Amino acid sequence: MNIKNVIIVAGLILIPFRSFGQQSNVNLDYNPQKNTEGLIPFSAAVNSPEVHDDNTVTFRLRAPNAQKVVLPSGAIHTANGLGREALPFTKGEDGIWTLTIGPLKPDMYAYHFNVDGVQIADPGNTYAAFTAMPPYSELIIHGDGPAYYDARNVPHGTVTRHVYHSEVTNGERELYV
Repeated sequence: MNIKNVIIVAGLILIPFRSFGQQSNVNLDYNPQKNTEGLIPFSAAVNSPEVHDDNTVTFRLRAPNAQKVVLPSGAIHTANGLGREALPFTKGEDGIWTLTIGPLKPDMYAYHFNVDGVQIADPGNTYAAFTAMPPYSELIIHGDGPAYYDARNVPHGTVTRHVYHSEVTNGERELYV
């Protein structure tokens, strides 16, 4: 048997295994920021943010040498009537700063911390908000049912790729519908 036949046979044997990697269904109960197992994700120094059952949120930051940590005014404040003032964290004896707010309305929020005048994303949060610089973290508060951004187990249609010549750029462009 030559090398070409070996590659073809190996390919035919391995192709069916690709089908096992597909997601069987959409988990509508997926809520990564609700700490139901008491675990600190990805070896972060602290668990932040932690969304509680009553939609209150606890932010934590390990910064033992910091003098002042605040949650600056932003979308969380505006959507939930928290005023325009920055919300101060409280420093614990272990050097962990803590702030609990809410209950918050179900939505997606972009936020950041201000540590001694420096704006930082939440280092304990693995979700980054898609905003311009400076960096923001993303907080997701789930409601009773699926939100507009949640995947639903319904037919989703098809995506078509169109390639066309643009007179403006004098080149080929593509778009997806």
